[in-house]
Amino acid sequence: MNSTNKPKLIREKIVSFFIPLFSIVIALLLGTILIVVFKKDPISAYKALIKGSFGNLQAFTNTLSRSTPIIFTSIGAAIAFKCGVFNMGVEGQLNIGGMAAAIAGYAIPGLPPYIHIPLCILLGALGGAIWALIPALMKVYRGVHEIISTIMMNYIAVSLTSYLTATLRDSGVPQTPFILPSAKMPSMASLDGFRGSTLNMGFVIAIMLCFVIYVFLNRTSAGFEIRSVGLNIEASRAAGIKVNKSVITAMIISGALAGIGGMERVLGVHKAFITGFSPGYGFEGVAASLIASNNPIGAIFSSVMFGTLANGGLHMEMSAGVPSQVVSIVQGLIILCVAVNAFFKHIIFKHKKRREL
Repeated sequence: MNSTNKPKLIREKIVSFFIPLFSIVIALLLGTILIVVFKKDPISAYKALIKGSFGNLQAFTNTLSRSTPIIFTSIGAAIAFKCGVFNMGVEGQLNIGGMAAAIAGYAIPGLPPYIHIPLCILLGALGGAIWALIPALMKVYRGVHEIISTIMMNYIAVSLTSYLTATLRDSGVPQTPFILPSAKMPSMASLDGFRGSTLNMGFVIAIMLCFVIYVFLNRTSAGFEIRSVGLNIEASRAAGIKVNKSVITAMIISGALAGIGGMERVLGVHKAFITGFSPGYGFEGVAASLIASNNPIGAIFSSVMFGTLANGGLHMEMSAGVPSQVVSIVQGLIILCVAVNAFFKHIIFKHKKRREL
């Protein structure tokens, strides 16, 4: 690397690091103004939010549990974004993966847990991967823009899983039959002092996959090709990289990770596929990925931040009287601030490059 380029790269990394932090601070300040508009005490509101998320051991573990599917969908979105593919369909892929895991969880009896659980994980990943493969093929071979196709696939996934749930349910509740005991994800609720906690082995799997994806993107030839395509598709094609292969690979992995996120909710929390079980884990994951600048390790922290806001929002409403919808507004403001700051960052660096030329 040219020594004259090192300071520029360091400067860009520093800016990329502080943009999300600055965005979060701005969003919280705007949220504070909004709370004041409601004639509530913002300090009491934020204290209640933190207490609801970290006030005791159960609250803390439930915050991590709420963050788990967001971690899966955020790293799923990140690997697609790294390839320059805007996979907005992780919500649908999560639903399909959850349904596949649910069917495998209750319809395949006679298996020991050490076989049944991995099988459900595999089928959940496969369901999400297949659902992501469809828009990938449409993009590669028919030129259909992935934002349009993946958003449409979200609606199809939700409708399809709702139909399957109505067909498969054995009660008046809109859910599939409960999974067999052999398919249940090990949970902390079985331990002393953790009764009522929804944190399960899925959180450990999510953290492990974050590091696996980080290594894959930064230490393997396939990961290098994916990043190269995302940085400059024409240069990658000129260098002999099979662009279509990289796009399809990135989308398959992206969908598989989102599908595992749906599996975790089914096997570890609900023990069945429930219609509408996701409050928007996929969209939160996309936002978490953007805040983390598509860094799989950074996605852990941004996902926990969203989990904190979601888990503490209800306690904030009950304790401080601030509507929980304020949390949703703060989340939206964070995303908006990240987008605005990223835009100005792009303009600044682009202007500097022109001056240097």
